[in-house]
Amino acid sequence: MQIVVERLTKNVNEDHLYEIFGQYGDIDDLDLPVNRQSGMNRGTAYILYFTEADAQSAITHMHEAQLDGAIIHVSIVPIPVGILFVEVPFPDTPRPRHSRPQGQP
Repeated sequence: MQIVVERLTKNVNEDHLYEIFGQYGDIDDLDLPVNRQSGMNRGTAYILYFTEADAQSAITHMHEAQLDGAIIHVSIVPIPVGILFVEVPFPDTPRPRHSRPQGQP
């Protein structure tokens, strides 16, 4: 299960996040996007835990906790459900076609 950590200060790096959030379980992957121009983090990190219980533990302990002087927000990353296809019945009568007035391209 993946969590998102928001409102990080620019001083926080991946090593900090592995050290802090690794206390709540084994981390499968961690993504800390950085600004291409400045090289600093964008204030948000994504952490993937192997188990849902570990992710929930991290949220319970770290949501609204203080990290590097800032109050951070930690929550579950919603999993996209995918596109829902619904069969729409077509009417038996054909729809009127819109046509251009004659003489115009």
